[in-house]
Amino acid sequence: MMQGNSNLYIDESGSGALYEKRKNYRFFSMTGVIFNKEEPEKAYHLLNKWKNTYLIRHNLPLHGSDLFEDHIDGKTKLVKKYRKIALNKINIFSKAIDGLTEIIRSLNFVTRIYYVDLFKVRTDLRLNPYIIGKKQNIFKQIINEDLNCQLLYPVTIISNYLLAFHEKYINERPSRCGYIFYESQAEYNSIIMQNFNQLILKTYGKDGNYTFGDALLGISFLNKSALCPGIEIADYIGYCETQLLRNRHIKKEIECSENRFKILKDNYLSFKSDMNIRAINVSQECIDRLRKIRIESKHNKKAS
Repeated sequence: MMQGNSNLYIDESGSGALYEKRKNYRFFSMTGVIFNKEEPEKAYHLLNKWKNTYLIRHNLPLHGSDLFEDHIDGKTKLVKKYRKIALNKINIFSKAIDGLTEIIRSLNFVTRIYYVDLFKVRTDLRLNPYIIGKKQNIFKQIINEDLNCQLLYPVTIISNYLLAFHEKYINERPSRCGYIFYESQAEYNSIIMQNFNQLILKTYGKDGNYTFGDALLGISFLNKSALCPGIEIADYIGYCETQLLRNRHIKKEIECSENRFKILKDNYLSFKSDMNIRAINVSQECIDRLRKIRIESKHNKKAS
């Protein structure tokens, strides 16, 4: 099988639904990381050494929320074991994150983060009044009838941006090719696959003006146990960026301690600008396209 030398790794943070009662986060983001050929193996060995030092098992995936937050096991009601006990001491925790920052700095990759402010989207589309109590049935009706069942439209728009980011990167560099690796999320997989198929059709279709061509080798859905360094780095960067967004707009959604958040913020900002990590707000594009869908839906109803 042909090996990609510019693979895209995608991970998400938050909920991609326009509204989800169980986890009603304000921001949803997806992060794409493009590694060149040799970097994933280098990242794997560096992360493995770091995990041996700081996590309870070296075969655990690097996962931002598990690293910074204390999650309670539903069965035992105890804090889930992820970090070594020593990391409960803030100075040791700080040292661990310093080490992780140095690993990230040593890697050669490019990344983009796209995010949607779900509260703004719902406000502009006048959906917020319908997410409370019995009115949620009206919300579902609006989504299904007026918005053509596009409950997960933030996933659609952001994944399209990430695929375009990958395409542009490859097209600007001769002899580049790559796969797309995505951390599997059952409710999002079909959307990612649909966007991928549309990209293939645009590439090879009669009317297509895309030049991705044979450089796009395929797509693969992975779970966290795959220990894929690209997805692990995407997860960590996306988690950090989302926490900073929450800190600026809605601090109650930050679920790690104040001390840990400060360590996260200081370390992330120390390499964000140096590595040209950009977070792009696509909320307005999401609103505009959903408005267009709503207009088309009403037009179709009248026509029928």
